[in-house]
Amino acid sequence: MTDSKLSPSVKAQRAYRQTLKGKITEEKYEKSDKGRERKKRWAEEQRLKKKLARRQEFIDLYGDIDTILNLLDEKQRIVIDRIYGLSDSIPVKESDIAREWGNTRAWINKIKLQAIAKLEAAKQAKAEATEQDKNSSPEAQREET
Repeated sequence: MTDSKLSPSVKAQRAYRQTLKGKITEEKYEKSDKGRERKKRWAEEQRLKKKLARRQEFIDLYGDIDTILNLLDEKQRIVIDRIYGLSDSIPVKESDIAREWGNTRAWINKIKLQAIAKLEAAKQAKAEATEQDKNSSPEAQREET
């Protein structure tokens, strides 16, 4: 049956159903938007937790922040500081730093890896120095005799 042959009351009923249907779908979309927003907030919180965990892991691995940053060149210092959020800032992605500096993410990653290599070398040298100190201490010499 076409709409022109329907009585006015049937047309009104159909129109009413359509408006109800429209309201229901709008509510569904609103609910799904709220769910999406909640998921986005949760995902952002998880990312931040991971970044802060990376920061703490970095500090645990290399020690005092000031001594870490003093070992590095200026660019390396900035990159490490921003990526790991060492100066009480929120950690940033390499791609964000690259965009700010007008470089590629790969270049920022290269600077980060060079800085980490420097820190590893310093950490190893410090460990060797403490090992030598232990061996040359008077207590160690007494044990040898």
